[in-house]
Amino acid sequence: MNFSGKTVLVYIEEDNTQRAYFRIRPLLTSDGPVDKDVLAQYPDDGYLRIVPDKNEQHTFKERMRTLGSICMLDLSQINPETLKIRNNKNYSPAKGERNQFIVYSDAIKALPEDLFYQVVPEDQVTSALTPKAYSRSGARIQGPYDAKDGSSAETLSVLPPDSAQIFNVTLPDGKELLIYCAKPQGMESRTEDNTAMPAEEETAAPAEETVPNPEAEDAPAANDAADTEISQMQHRLNEIFHAKARTENENAPEGARQDAESAKNAKKAGRARKGEAEDKAAAPAQDNAIRRIMELNGSLKVQTSLKEETGISPMQPAETHSIGGTKLYKPTMERRMIQKAKNSLAETVDQMRVSRFESRGEAPGAQISDTTKLEPVVNPLEQFRHALRRVWMVQETHRQVVDMILATSGMRPMLSRVAANGTNDLTVRAMNSQLQELEAERLMTLMQLDDVKKSRQKLLDTVLQDVINSHQKQLASLEKEISTRKAQAEEMKETEKQMLTDAEKQKQAMEALSFQAVLTKQPGEAASADEIINRMCTSLTRAGFAVQYDDVAALLVLLLQAEENCVLEINADTVPDAKTAVKAIAASLGAPFAEISTASVNAHPVQLIPSGDSAAFTFDTGLAPLRLKGLTHVIGMEADDTLLGRLKDELLLQYTNAPWPVWWIKTVQDAMPAEIEPMAPVSMPALKEAVLKPYDGTMDESAKQLLNKTRAILKDTGAPMPLETVKKIAVFVTSAKDLLRGGIARALDYCFMAYIVPHIRFSGIDPAVIRDLTAGMPMTYLELSKA
Repeated sequence: MNFSGKTVLVYIEEDNTQRAYFRIRPLLTSDGPVDKDVLAQYPDDGYLRIVPDKNEQHTFKERMRTLGSICMLDLSQINPETLKIRNNKNYSPAKGERNQFIVYSDAIKALPEDLFYQVVPEDQVTSALTPKAYSRSGARIQGPYDAKDGSSAETLSVLPPDSAQIFNVTLPDGKELLIYCAKPQGMESRTEDNTAMPAEEETAAPAEETVPNPEAEDAPAANDAADTEISQMQHRLNEIFHAKARTENENAPEGARQDAESAKNAKKAGRARKGEAEDKAAAPAQDNAIRRIMELNGSLKVQTSLKEETGISPMQPAETHSIGGTKLYKPTMERRMIQKAKNSLAETVDQMRVSRFESRGEAPGAQISDTTKLEPVVNPLEQFRHALRRVWMVQETHRQVVDMILATSGMRPMLSRVAANGTNDLTVRAMNSQLQELEAERLMTLMQLDDVKKSRQKLLDTVLQDVINSHQKQLASLEKEISTRKAQAEEMKETEKQMLTDAEKQKQAMEALSFQAVLTKQPGEAASADEIINRMCTSLTRAGFAVQYDDVAALLVLLLQAEENCVLEINADTVPDAKTAVKAIAASLGAPFAEISTASVNAHPVQLIPSGDSAAFTFDTGLAPLRLKGLTHVIGMEADDTLLGRLKDELLLQYTNAPWPVWWIKTVQDAMPAEIEPMAPVSMPALKEAVLKPYDGTMDESAKQLLNKTRAILKDTGAPMPLETVKKIAVFVTSAKDLLRGGIARALDYCFMAYIVPHIRFSGIDPAVIRDLTAGMPMTYLELSKA
C-alpha cells in the first residue's frame, strides 16, 4: 500500500532500549485496517525502522518515548515526491536488524484529538489509548470524552453501531481495539452523497431564484388545488370563446359588457379557489409536501418556470397586437401589481392563453381578421411529455431513452433523491421495512454479543480460579517436598563434615608413615566441558603459557584418557615449566598435587586416600614403579626431547605394554607469571562421561584412510603400531572432533602429535616416511621436519 498523502494509525515500540531504537507497525488508514498482505511488504516483522530527522538529532529519543504505544504516521501534508519511506541500508536479519524499510521521524506525530477515537466500554473511558474516546453501552455509542479524566470533551454525538468509520484493529501483542476514524475536515459533504452535482451545476442552480417570490412556500402546498383550478378555468375560457362567437354580429358594447362580466366572475371564482388552496396549505399533508420539496433543494414555482419557458418577463406585459375584442386583463399598472403578488393561478391561465392564441394581449372572444397570421406557442414541457409518450410506446427504444435521461447533467442525483423520498413507492417502502427489521436484528445481536462476552468472562474467571486452586495445591505439595529435601541435605552435610573430619584424621595418621606424600581426593561438582576448558585456559595463561582453546581442549581429552592409563607426558621448554603447567592444571580442576622422586624406589611413593571423585596429580621426570588407579602421574620433559629416547631397559616394558600420550606446551617469551589460584573441585567421572565418546566404528572416511595409510607405512618400516594405541587414537579423534573448534582436521593434528610422533621416536625410524602425509597438519609437519 502506498501511504503517500495519507494519515496512518501506527503502533510504536522501542525494540532496543539500550540504543534507543524505535520502529512502527501500520494499523489503520481512513480506508480501513492494514491487512497482512500490506504488512508482508515490510519484511521481516511488518515494521518500519524510525530514523531521526536531521532537525531532531538531540530530541529524538525523548520525543519518541512520549508518544505512548500508538501514534500517527502523517504523510498528508508531505509532497509525494519526498520519499519519507526508504530502504534500510543496515537491513541484516543475521545481525538482528529485521526491518527492511525506514521512515524519517518528522513524519511520526502524536495522535490529534479530532481524528482517531477509541471506542471503549462506558466504565473504561480513562483507559483509552487515544486522547479522546467514545463510550459504548450495548448498541449505543456516544462521545467524545476526554481520556484523561473521563469528562465530556464537547457536545456529545451518537454513532450508529454499524458505522463504516468504525474499525476493529489488532495490535502486534494480540490485543484488539475498536477505533472510530473521523472524516477529515472538508470531506463531509463529499462522503454524505456520492452522487453530488458537478461544480458547474452547483453554480448554475441559484439562477432559478434570482427573482424573489414571496408565495413560493404556498405554491407546492397548493399544487393539487392549482391543477383543479386550471381545468375549471380552461372550461370557463371555452364557454367564453363560444359565447363570443355567437354574439359576433351583435353590437360590440353589449358583448364587451358580457365579456367583462364573465371576466369578473372568473376572477371571483379564482380568488375563491385560491382561498380554498390556502386553507388546504395549512394541513399536515401540505407540510410534509413542503418539507419534501425543500429537501429537493428548492420549491415548486409554477409561474416562474412557465415564464422562463415562454420567455415572457414576469414584470412586463406581453407585446400585444390590437385586433379587436375586449381584453380580459386590466391596464399595465394593474398587471404589474398582479405580477408582484405572484398569483400562480393567473400566471397559469395566462400561459394557457398564450398556448391557444397568438398574443397574450388578445382576449379569447376578440374578433380576428382573416389576414391575421396565427402561430402556435411552443411549450417545451408539453413537447417533451408527448415525445416521451410516443417514444415509450416502442419497447426497443426504452434503453436509449433511459440512457439519454441519465446522461443529462444532474439527473442522477435528482432521481436518487426522488426515489429515496418516494414514500408511495412500494419498492422503497419494502426496502425501508427490511432495513428496520435488519436494524432490530443487529441491535438484538449486539445485546446478545454483550451477554456472551459477560458469560465468557465469568467462565474465564471460573476456569482461572480452578487453575489457581490446582496450582496452589501443587505448590503446597512442592513446598512440602522441598522442606523434606532440605532436611535431608542438612543431614548429608553433617555426615559429610563428619567424614571429612575422619579423613583428615586418617591423613594425619598416614603422614606419620614413611610415604613421600599423602593425597586426599575431594568431592567434586559437575561442570560442562566448555567451562573446564575456559578455567584451564585462564590458569595456564596466568602461569605464563601460550595456549588457545583447541590446545586446552586436546589436553582435556588426553587427561581423561590418562586417568585410565595413569601416565601423561608434558613437553615444555624446561622441566620446571612442565611442573608449573601441572600445578596450573591441578589448580583449575581443584585437584591435589605432589612432586615426588621415583629414583631407587620399589613401591609407589604416594599414599592416595580416595575420599572424593576429583582428580589427583603427581609429577616427576621419570616413571613411578607402579601405577595407581585414580592418580595421574605426569612426566615432565624439556623441549625437543622425550623420555622415550633414554628409558632404562627395565622401564621400556611399561611403554610397550601401555603407551602414554604426549602434550606439548610453549611459554610466552615476555610473560610475567601471576599467582595460581585454586578453583572448586570437579567431578572427573561426570566430566569423563560428558567428554569421552567410545569409538562406535564410524569415522570420517578421509580421516580413516589417513590413519590406515600411516599404519601401513609404519608396519612396512618395521615399527607396527599397537592395537592399544590405535584404540586410543580412535577414541581421541571421536571425542575431540566435536570439542575442538577446528573440527576433525585439527583433531588429527593433535592426535599425531600425542600418539604417532612419540611412537616414531621410540621406534627410531626416519620421520620422513610419513611427513608427506601430514602436509595438512601444521604442528605435526613442523615437528617431523626437525629430525
